[in-house]
Amino acid sequence: MPVVRSTTPDDAPALVDLFTDFDHPSTADQLRARLDRIAGDPAYASWVATTEEHPVGFAAAHLIRSIEYDGHVAQLIGLVSTAGERGHGIGTLLLGTFEQWARDNGAGRAMLVSSHYRTGAHRFYEHRGYLSTGLRFVRLLDA
Repeated sequence: MPVVRSTTPDDAPALVDLFTDFDHPSTADQLRARLDRIAGDPAYASWVATTEEHPVGFAAAHLIRSIEYDGHVAQLIGLVSTAGERGHGIGTLLLGTFEQWARDNGAGRAMLVSSHYRTGAHRFYEHRGYLSTGLRFVRLLDA
């Protein structure tokens, strides 16, 4: 059975393959810097699911102060499991960890963004009670 624990910047090298599976290829140095940035910030959390010390899943979240209604929103900003582990409960375990963290931190809502082509992920979230409520628009800005 996999174990879920909070990530540390030292997990970065082991997460490289997961981020490639997530369509966000990153180097260990990039991941370490990102994990360093959110470490210690109570508005962020990230977790790794491991079996025998090998990562099989990753999730990250952010608390948002809502302007549309009272309370916080917890946003799942990443969820991925290794291809070989999909369908074996890793995503459900990480999603449950995220939702408990959200409740523990006063969030009344959970939300996420998923790329339009990830239809399998859409079915995963819908099966767990998430509703599609809008579209995401992105514009790259010059630095």
